[in-house]
Amino acid sequence: MIHHFDHRFGSYAGLDEPPGDGSLPETPDSLKASPDYDAEPWYWVPEDETSLRVARVPARLKRYYRKENAVGCLKVLAEWVLGTLDKDDFATPALLSSRAEARLRDILGQRALARDVIGEKIATWLHKVAGNARAMQRETPLLEDDLVSSCISERMTIAGVSRRRPAWSTRRGERPDCMR
Repeated sequence: MIHHFDHRFGSYAGLDEPPGDGSLPETPDSLKASPDYDAEPWYWVPEDETSLRVARVPARLKRYYRKENAVGCLKVLAEWVLGTLDKDDFATPALLSSRAEARLRDILGQRALARDVIGEKIATWLHKVAGNARAMQRETPLLEDDLVSSCISERMTIAGVSRRRPAWSTRRGERPDCMR
């Protein structure tokens, strides 16, 4: 749809079918003369899907979000939050258990400690997910700003997908949803 020095070279505006030869219809100069004219593509990608794909959140969280699985999202969020604890906490299981429980309750609420989210006992859950939590934190860091933002209180609305997407993917002047 673009060409050298022309970002409105071709457009499918007003067509019911794409051209049979696969060519891109050129935009007439009369339309290009209007500063309000925008070229139209044949295919559109849903904005929600684009936001989800560029969000800097763990892949497992995206999968659960697509399935609208709230418990699954909360499980991944709990692991992700666990990864923000100090390395020294992981070295002492007794200290880790109490610190993790307090951290999850403070950030995600009491629901994050429910049986369907972490399992039977927090110590058992911690033993299973500690390595994955640290890996998740290395790959997609959860910063202190993320933990105190209003996004967390809303279960981070896909971990603040709006907040954690690159700046280039936000429309000019638009503030991410959880920042409003």
